Amino acid sequence: MIMEDLYKRVLEILHSGKTFALVHLFSTKGSTPNDSGSKMIVHIDGRTEFTIGGGTFEATVTADAVEAMKKGQSVWKNYTLTKEELKMLCGGTASVFIDVYIPALQLIIFGGGHVGKVVAEMARLTGQFRIAVVDDRPEFSNKEMHPAADETILCESEYTSPFPEFDERSFIVIVTRNHTTDMNVLRKVINVPKVYLGMIGSKKKINEVFAILKEEGISQELLKQIHAPIGLPLGGKSPGEIAVSIMAEILQVKKEKGL
Repeated sequence: MIMEDLYKRVLEILHSGKTFALVHLFSTKGSTPNDSGSKMIVHIDGRTEFTIGGGTFEATVTADAVEAMKKGQSVWKNYTLTKEELKMLCGGTASVFIDVYIPALQLIIFGGGHVGKVVAEMARLTGQFRIAVVDDRPEFSNKEMHPAADETILCESEYTSPFPEFDERSFIVIVTRNHTTDMNVLRKVINVPKVYLGMIGSKKKINEVFAILKEEGISQELLKQIHAPIGLPLGGKSPGEIAVSIMAEILQVKKEKGL
């Protein structure tokens, strides 16, 4: 294993925003499949890159790494490579550090106007999210307008592309410039992986949008997953008050999901 290749791959996965574990074979005693200092990458689905020795030992460590990622905790593990413990005849022992890397939660705000700007600012204060703001207007999609955002994306006028990548840790807020573009975004994101999806609008507007989507074949089950009108019912109408209600709901869902 060329260590430079391993760390280059680690950087690539970090930049991709995916969960993974870097397994370190920290110390060994007696007969073991590989020497101390060996490392491998384990993905959340159990795929591995590089090796700490292969065989039953590596398979057991891989399973433990997947479990550690699901718990979101790095862990030290000690293994005895005997017939009784791992059905191995090596007889040695190994100490392994499973270093779990979990990316930040992703908050994607469609609409960089007054409400979207304050939502981004409030999300930044929590320190819990990587923030992307998407807007079709250059003046509302730049770092000068949104210093709280990690990324700004200028999309085309109908809000159909380009979009960031979505995953199971994505929170999506739809607060674009009008009802038509709100609905265009909703059509594109209703089936993507996500934790939370909320859309701004009055109850009348929401009912009208949902009626159109049902005619287009969107199931009632999917529509029920949308937080609309968006935010907790705190009663405020200013951009700041609306943003507070949105972030309050997002944090509530985050806690309910154990994230």
